[in-house]
Amino acid sequence: MLSNNVIDGRAIAEKIYQELSAKIEKIIDISGQIPTMALLSATDDAGVKFYQNTQVKIAQRLKIKVENYLLSSSSTEEELTSLIEELNKRKDVHGIFIHFPLPVGINEKKIASLVSPDKDLDGIHPLNQGKLFAGEKGTRPCTPSAVIELLERQKVELSGKHAVVIGRSVVVGKPLALALLEKNCTVTICHSKTANLREITKQADILAVAIGKPNYIDSSFIKPGAIVIDVGTNEVEGKMIGDVDFAEAVKIASLITPVPGGVGPVTTALCFKNLVRMVESVITPSI
Repeated sequence: MLSNNVIDGRAIAEKIYQELSAKIEKIIDISGQIPTMALLSATDDAGVKFYQNTQVKIAQRLKIKVENYLLSSSSTEEELTSLIEELNKRKDVHGIFIHFPLPVGINEKKIASLVSPDKDLDGIHPLNQGKLFAGEKGTRPCTPSAVIELLERQKVELSGKHAVVIGRSVVVGKPLALALLEKNCTVTICHSKTANLREITKQADILAVAIGKPNYIDSSFIKPGAIVIDVGTNEVEGKMIGDVDFAEAVKIASLITPVPGGVGPVTTALCFKNLVRMVESVITPSI
């Protein structure tokens, strides 16, 4: 059983799936069409394969059709380009999700920009990234959105809080900082070149960590009573652990996400939420 200050991401994800199930049934009843997503990967990475299999299982539960493209790690950029262009054209495919990393030699930014913005399940297209920057409606990256979802479902008042984000990646750090800014947080971004990191993080009301270093953030980085969001996923000796030393941090944080079972399950759920929204806008505008 989780402590009172541990945010149960699995329980939150389950609530999202329950909400989506009713919408999906309504879509099928009204339109006769089944929401369909295409999953693309071209790697032997065990973590990617696990995540892709998880998506397939959840889709089956939600009565969503999945086209699962498991490409070889020797696949070329031309092969990926051709597949994405074909999926963009098909009206029966409503969303596309690309698993990174892609094979060496493939331009990931170029591949991300090929996905139709209207089918971009993870908000990786430059147009959707630009809409986030401009504060306009668009598909948001799932992981940063999951962090906001977790905080809001815990009834955390975000306005006026000092949020420190450690990490500046395009898929997590930067969009998360923008999402928090949109919620009227005062945001500080830290990274590998930040001087006096510990001094900065100890000022945070909300500390979000996405650096890919297992157990790097211990209690000495955390202000007592702060909210700690661990976005890291690191496999160490066959176990998945986060970037935060959970055993230490849980003792002083007012709220904290575990790894596994924190941000990850909600990230997956929001991928499906994005798909349902796309289907609603395309085939059932009246819903």
